[in-house]
Amino acid sequence: MQRILSTIIAAACSSLVLAQSPTVAGAGTPAVATPQAACTKSPASWVSTNAYDWKAFGSYTVQNNSWGGAAGLVTWANSSDCWGVTSSQTSEVFNISGAPGVQRGWSQNCATFMGKGGGSWTVQSGMGIQVSALTKEKIHWAFSAPAAYPASRWNALIDTYFWAGSAPTSCSSDRHEWNSKIIDLMVDQQVNDQVLANGSYYAGVAGANHATTVTIAGSTYLTYVDNPNQAFNAPGGHTIEMFLAPTAFGQPVNAQALALWGSNDAVTDLAAIIKFWSQPNPKDDAGKPILYGNGTAITTPVISPSYWLGETYLAFEQDYGQPFVTSEACIAMQNEPDCP
Repeated sequence: MQRILSTIIAAACSSLVLAQSPTVAGAGTPAVATPQAACTKSPASWVSTNAYDWKAFGSYTVQNNSWGGAAGLVTWANSSDCWGVTSSQTSEVFNISGAPGVQRGWSQNCATFMGKGGGSWTVQSGMGIQVSALTKEKIHWAFSAPAAYPASRWNALIDTYFWAGSAPTSCSSDRHEWNSKIIDLMVDQQVNDQVLANGSYYAGVAGANHATTVTIAGSTYLTYVDNPNQAFNAPGGHTIEMFLAPTAFGQPVNAQALALWGSNDAVTDLAAIIKFWSQPNPKDDAGKPILYGNGTAITTPVISPSYWLGETYLAFEQDYGQPFVTSEACIAMQNEPDCP
């Protein structure tokens, strides 16, 4: 998985997660969807098995496994909103590996603007916008994914990077923005959580980091914020974790209950989320101060209005080699019309 987690606290906070209302306003349909018939792999599809590979579609990039993980990964794409991934990996790994998905922002080679035919970074791609100037970033993502595999763990992640400046400062690695980003906002639209002992993987990690709930633009999220300099986003930044509140739970499979959080078809108002984290002294739904992972209250904006929006990914992170297919993936920026 993209984040690095040092421990698993099995029982902690499982009641916090599982006690969420099964219905979330604006959360979409909880059931695992069947992809649209038009969105299927065919001989005409772009197909790649190469790590770090990518293909541009206008202001979007469909990319392969940026993190060099899942075995036998195959990514295919017909367009920016019709793509899928499978893997030959058949056993669970500790860290979810791989981030195949669609990206809107800076391209992989660190030399190309993602605008149609080049041109303006801000106007064409919608990225490179300073947080204080962001008026809209609304996402509609619909997909199908495996829902019942024993001891499996996967998530469908909306991952957004923020930089201290208006463009990357280094292109020294394939993941060039790694050297420039200062904040990583992770909105997990849907998670197939792994049940462990008396709790579950993500619930345990959330509990260890003083997770709480916030409702933004009609959707409720379980959320926590890492300490400064914690894990991979050091130095100077934070990782903000947000999970769309549970809408369904799987049935026991091989004596394990699989908790299916969130929705496979949802609209996420990312601009509203960014605005929430750009305020000082953020409060949760109970009116209490939100805490960092170390238990201290957050008093200054986690996402400074002076930061720059770098790129947004819609990515599947998987343990098991099963198909993930997107039937709709749209990111509407600034003055663009809402996604279908």
